[in-house]
Amino acid sequence: MAVEPFAVGFDLGKEYSQICCWNADTKEPVSISVVAGAEKYRIPTESLELFLKKAMRLLKPFGKVHEAEAVVFSVEETTEERVEEIRRTAMQLMGVPESRIFVQTREESFCAYVLSQPREIWRHQTVLFICEGELLEAVVLHVGTRTVPFLARTERQESWRRPISGLEPEDKDEILCEMAREIFSERAVSSVFLVGEGFEDQWYEQALRVLCGSGRRVFAGNNLFAKGACCRAVQEAGLNGGRTYVFLDGDKISYNVGLRTPGTGKNAIYTLLEAGESWYEAKAECEALLCGDSAVEFILKPMQGGDTLKETLALPGLPDRPSRATRLRISAEFLSVDRLRVQVSDLGFGELFPSSDLTWSEEVDLGGAGSAAGRRKQAAGDLGGRMRKGRKPWERLSYVKENWPRRLIISKAWESVSTPWRSWLISCMKTSIWWTSGCWASASLSGCGTRCTARSWPTGSRRARRPEEAFRIWC
Repeated sequence: MAVEPFAVGFDLGKEYSQICCWNADTKEPVSISVVAGAEKYRIPTESLELFLKKAMRLLKPFGKVHEAEAVVFSVEETTEERVEEIRRTAMQLMGVPESRIFVQTREESFCAYVLSQPREIWRHQTVLFICEGELLEAVVLHVGTRTVPFLARTERQESWRRPISGLEPEDKDEILCEMAREIFSERAVSSVFLVGEGFEDQWYEQALRVLCGSGRRVFAGNNLFAKGACCRAVQEAGLNGGRTYVFLDGDKISYNVGLRTPGTGKNAIYTLLEAGESWYEAKAECEALLCGDSAVEFILKPMQGGDTLKETLALPGLPDRPSRATRLRISAEFLSVDRLRVQVSDLGFGELFPSSDLTWSEEVDLGGAGSAAGRRKQAAGDLGGRMRKGRKPWERLSYVKENWPRRLIISKAWESVSTPWRSWLISCMKTSIWWTSGCWASASLSGCGTRCTARSWPTGSRRARRPEEAFRIWC
């Protein structure tokens, strides 16, 4: 007898929590009621341990929790410590492997639920109004459909957060009207969701007319976050098709981190990390055989536009071995949302080529203009622009020499550079230069902190005889 696939989502609130599991027949998330046959979905959150024990009893009729394909917890705010606590407790009490446990914010659960609905629901932007406790607040979901996968993010503003404690119903109604008009005046909105126990008294009669205007669809309920967590669990389990979007918020990485694998094709890239993961969970490693040069090239592709970055980690001191006779352990890990550490270790190749026990590592700053990467990029643009504007060839050479970059990478064109030009390059450098197989060179230099690459023009060509034009600034 075939076993029905099982996926479950939890919404962990401060006072109350909820549970949803996947119904394979209707292909929809189903809320679990505390009382059979009644719509009582709220379970008091006395502690995480007590809640999970009660949840396991309630889920018994639907499936074995320890066999769940994926379990997703939705929380108001994620931190590294909170995520670790939830995972550890779930593993101990529920017996679910760590690889099947996921933790996300309520905003990401909102996104997961909305994007599981027909496209007309999220064709334009979607607004979520939350009324819990003493606050009425709004969140706007943006979905960019021009990329594959889609890029989704949420927006909050201070004016969309208003205290309503102790106010009369008509005053609350007026505040909701003001917030809705402000939001709708700046963007096209397809649908609106009202969530929270504060909406149960239905005091928003006037605001409802504003919300429903211009053909907007309005939904109200209190189990959206649990259903969104269940939708994410279904995506992770692959029960209803793959994930079609990447959600980006404050703690999500926005780069795909890949590894160039020339042995499997000219432009082949092996993906280590994907954008949309929380930075404190973004860790991966693999093993590979080294082909050719003693270097590993990482490809960093931003999901929010911009140039693809290439980071080459040289492996100085690596023993000289034949091609594909060096096994490497390659790892990538984010230290913060915009700081990546890559590491390569030499594993040797069995008894023929023992390991040298060498390890190489580098940290890459992927931040904005104020970061090291941003300063390198800005310096590159400044240097390149000043080289091109009104300078004769010999003036450009002099300018580059005076403003030489701190770090230089010359790729696949060293052989096409004439001997005098090579000598001039070496004379400009403050430290050392080295290259392997006559193909590329690297040096650590002082200066503005940009990078350069050589253009691959054939030896003896007209352009190759003009060394001042044989190099371009990049970052």
